[in-house]
Amino acid sequence: GVSGHVLDAATGIASHCGNFRVCDFYSNPLPSQILEVLYGAPTLTSLDLSYCLGLTRGGQGEDDAEPFAAALTHLHQLTRLEMCSCDLLDDGAALVVRATVASPESRLEALRLRANRIGPAGVSDLALALATTKTLRELDLGDNLLGDEGLQRLCGSVEATTLAVAPKGTRAKPPNPSRSPRRGRLSAAAAAIRFSGAAAESSTSSRTEADRRTGLVANKSLRLLMLSNNRIGAGSLRSLAVALEAHGGIEEI
Repeated sequence: GVSGHVLDAATGIASHCGNFRVCDFYSNPLPSQILEVLYGAPTLTSLDLSYCLGLTRGGQGEDDAEPFAAALTHLHQLTRLEMCSCDLLDDGAALVVRATVASPESRLEALRLRANRIGPAGVSDLALALATTKTLRELDLGDNLLGDEGLQRLCGSVEATTLAVAPKGTRAKPPNPSRSPRRGRLSAAAAAIRFSGAAAESSTSSRTEADRRTGLVANKSLRLLMLSNNRIGAGSLRSLAVALEAHGGIEEI
């Protein structure tokens, strides 16, 4: 853990300064020490807890991710969170996402969860949060265990899922790939996404509440996406290509 005098200095600054913005831990503090600082520093905008294994493997082996996630919900001004190599696993990653990106009050712009052994189950909550966040611009999931299934979940639905009520007695139909020049599976899927948007915009009748798009295809805020070393195959890369085309705003990957 952190030396007592260092912790006292940090908590003292947090409680008296009133403008404590940046906090980086590099010495694997005890969970109780982290919580003491976080609850005393509601003005934090940047927090780096990389290599803090105590968050998920407390001194006696207990799971400390849940109280930590609860503390995160109090940091309403937080814009950058780095938790690389914290061994969060799926459950820990889900808790962090729910406390930050998925929160309606979140201002988070950068989330870095590299090397946390996050698998497909761990990105399900993130895929849902990507559909609602309007602030997150940077997402780093490198060196995890997403695999094909995890990447496909992150991409979200690549099919047309926004339903529009067609005029009386009519039913809108998507373009038929078999009646158009051969464009490959990727282009056909992308065309289906474009059609869903065009159909919804052109319809003058009320729309249903059946838009279930999640993940990248439903997100418009991301500009940087890091996915290196995740055991990704060709099949899921096609889904990623479609999602990137639907997103249209990611500048670096």
